[in-house]
Amino acid sequence: MISNLLEKARWYSFRCQHLNQNSEDILHTLHHVIGIHSEHPTAPLSLLARTKNFAAKKFFDLEDQHQILRLPAMRDHTHIFPNDTAHLPFTATEQFTKLPEYRHLLHNKLITPEIYEQFKTRILDLTQKPISTHDLRLALDDPQAHIGTIVTTMFREGLLLQVVPHSLRANTFRYVNTESWLGHPLPTTTTQAALQWLATAYIHSYGPVRIADFQWWAGISLERATQAFATIDTISLHDPDLTDIYYLLPDAEETFYNISPLPADTITLLPHNDCYLLGYPPDTPSRFVTPTVQKKLYDHRDQSHGAILVAGLVVASWSIRFTSGYHANVTITPFTPLPDYIQKTLVVRFSQLAKFLGADTTSTEYQPI
Repeated sequence: MISNLLEKARWYSFRCQHLNQNSEDILHTLHHVIGIHSEHPTAPLSLLARTKNFAAKKFFDLEDQHQILRLPAMRDHTHIFPNDTAHLPFTATEQFTKLPEYRHLLHNKLITPEIYEQFKTRILDLTQKPISTHDLRLALDDPQAHIGTIVTTMFREGLLLQVVPHSLRANTFRYVNTESWLGHPLPTTTTQAALQWLATAYIHSYGPVRIADFQWWAGISLERATQAFATIDTISLHDPDLTDIYYLLPDAEETFYNISPLPADTITLLPHNDCYLLGYPPDTPSRFVTPTVQKKLYDHRDQSHGAILVAGLVVASWSIRFTSGYHANVTITPFTPLPDYIQKTLVVRFSQLAKFLGADTTSTEYQPI
């Protein structure tokens, strides 16, 4: 059973997330959802679910033109952000505070601060253009050095960015010198200003939300999340079936209370770890999944499976596997009986999705409930 407030929240946040596929372009989508998980094919599929006339070439061009950046941020995961706002989630989530644990790893691997600085200088020189960690090892010609840990530490410092080759499916990435790629270092701002921006953007894109939602999503302390909300002008929403207070931005109040239900035949395909599925803690009352289904949608690491939504509510999970390069096997696991017309529609939709990812042929298998 989903409360009245969360049911209305489902209709509202579905539209805020542009899950009716009405976003004008990729940058518009990214600005409205803050950022998406960087892994492929999750990233292009998250954009496909939201953006009108999404084309792979446009996506690749944006990265080549430095209009989108890949940086660590919320819950320490690497995300894709618009260039103009990427530094704000990076700063707000205090990625630099994670450096001590990486430096500890370096210390355990007998890499002293002096040695780290020497490698850093060499790596910054070698990453003037995108290069893989494997090729970095070869170029440094030092098999004993733990290059992966060194590079990850530099990534957390914002000295390096990740870039991905032109592939919708390949999840390989390379590193590039931030200053060389952009022509300047990442912009700087105060942690407080960045956190206020992030909290405001989160309420706008995912609201109505609780402070605990923001804490989990951002991967920060409850104290920092509470302080951030205290700096924002919000309205509070209450529901007799819920113990927590939900917050919304004042200019969204009228739209929220007048929001209409989603059409019953609205079908949405969201990939594994889509930003909406990971927008709220998986162990608390949800707007888009019932309590019994919720446990099936997430794994022990709080990562989500791919999800099929009907009228904004999760009814099944899905996965895709490519065999022989160009054949896609789609597996659908219903959480509730699906009407025939939905099953037939899903076969067509997944055939289109697989073709988008490069498949020539597709087979669809339904798992028993």
